[in-house]
Amino acid sequence: MFEHCHDAKLSLIEHLRSTGLANNMSIKTGREKLELGTARLPSLIPALDAFLGGGFPFGAVSECGMPLGMGGRYLLLKFLAQAAEQHEPPLWVLWISSHQDLEVYPPAWVSFFNLQNSGHEAAFDHIIFAYSEKPVQDLKRALARKLFQVVIMDAPPKLDHGECSFISQNAREQKQAVIIVRDFLLSNKRGNVWATLRMNCVKNSYTRQYVLQAVRGLSKKILYLDEDMITRQKVDSCL
Repeated sequence: MFEHCHDAKLSLIEHLRSTGLANNMSIKTGREKLELGTARLPSLIPALDAFLGGGFPFGAVSECGMPLGMGGRYLLLKFLAQAAEQHEPPLWVLWISSHQDLEVYPPAWVSFFNLQNSGHEAAFDHIIFAYSEKPVQDLKRALARKLFQVVIMDAPPKLDHGECSFISQNAREQKQAVIIVRDFLLSNKRGNVWATLRMNCVKNSYTRQYVLQAVRGLSKKILYLDEDMITRQKVDSCL
């Protein structure tokens, strides 16, 4: 899904200006369907959604410890696929990466979303990728506007107390599902104090299972998911 790259990347603001999306993305976003405090972004994998209390909450910050190269980020794609599949129109997603030597590999993402959403290419069209080592400072104006319902901050190198507070308050005001992805494992003492949900996720290559460990905000402490539950092309009809 990602490839190594040392080329400079366009900022979100530059991208929005160049495409004109900034002028029309808030129209018909489906936000009126979200009810703060009850709405969740599901994966439609029963065991995973039960573990998360229905999915990632809108109007709140979730934090995931997903060390790079251990498969955790692939799990997030299930949630993004459902953001497109289960909402009409699809929810807008902002994925902010802070990895200097990695960039999105579009063919892999398009292939994944085509498989997950019965060939609906529009799913991928509703995801905006940006690069920033200072996501709050660089993209604060975009985050504060009603553009995106799902925001993923992928490995921000450092977020100070004020920035964490802004992210949490803005998520409540904009009814965003904000997911902060860390390149290290979280603990009770290590993580964003404003996150209402905190967990770790790694893939065990030997058992071919994803292991999810709850750190905060979840009643169940650990979950094991077989790899084929995550990688199968289409979620079962019983969901």
